[in-house]
Formats: sequence, structure tokens, C-alpha cells
Amino acid sequence: MHSLYPRRSLFSCRLFRKLRYGRGHGVHSPMAYRVVCSVVQPKYEYYLPTPDEDRLALWYRLVARLGYEVTTYGETAPDRQTAMDYAALADSRVRTLPLSDLGTMDRVLLYTDSAEEALRFLQVKGRAVLLTDVRRDGAAEERLRDLVAQLTRGVVIDLYDHALLFSKNDNLYIYRSTV
Repeated sequence: MHSLYPRRSLFSCRLFRKLRYGRGHGVHSPMAYRVVCSVVQPKYEYYLPTPDEDRLALWYRLVARLGYEVTTYGETAPDRQTAMDYAALADSRVRTLPLSDLGTMDRVLLYTDSAEEALRFLQVKGRAVLLTDVRRDGAAEERLRDLVAQLTRGVVIDLYDHALLFSKNDNLYIYRSTV
């Protein structure tokens, strides 16, 4: 059983975490390192002015850099329409489908704030989730811990306020970073 923080540490503070885990330090998976360096903390600004909210900027960079074919949105996703607009700006070839129409399709990105939706979505290999607002309150953080404990494979990148989850590998890898 995995847990994000087995005990309270200095690195649960965002500033200390950015110093310790920034720019991919401590990330040993090549795929996760590429995501951290090119999507989460890019060296250069993107050509499109990014929004004030870091979750929408992160969503835009995910769609632009990872090359997924389909995006979908959770029922309770914050700024759902704005996220759809940013996905269309990032890559005009990306299709948007409802969650119920996906079946076993892979190469799909999900934008949600529900850990339960993320867990059901990640049962198919090759999918990715941007889970937003995981530090909104204690209950949301606990749901993220339960989600990670129930995962059996994939890559989890804990970004303090958000989390990126990939169902790519056969083992479970957990990394920390910040936006």
C-alpha cells in the first residue's frame, strides 16, 4: 500500500517542495521526467498567453505536448467550458467525447476534480488524468491518498494542488513536483 506522505515532512510545504523536487529532481522515470520538464515546469513560456489559474495553463500544456487524441471532462470539473476552449486552442485535432462514450479507448486525457472518476477512468491502459484541487481541503487530500492506494500500476505525479496520473506502466511510481 502506497501513501503520498507516510509522515508529515518539510516537503509538504510548497516552497520547500519546489526547492527539493523542482525541475525533475528525484524523478527516475524517463516519461515522468519529460512530463515534469516540458509540461509541468517548462523552461520557456508557451506562445499563447496562459490563464491566471495554473490548472488551466497546465491543461493547455498537457494537450499541446502529449499528443493525446481525445479529451474528456468530469461531471464536476471546475471551469469545464474554459478547459474545452483551451484544449481546442492547444491542438485543433483533439476530439472531445463524453465519458460514457469512451469504452476501452486509450490515448485519452481526463480533466476532473473527482478521485472516483479518475480511478474508474484509469482502468484502461494508456490514459491520463489531470486531477485538480487535491489540496482544497482535508477530505480531498484523503481521497487522493485513497486513490493512490487503490492504483496497481501507472505513474502518479503529485503537483501539490493538482495531480497527474498516467496508466502506462505495469508498476506504480509516485513522484512529487510543483507547478
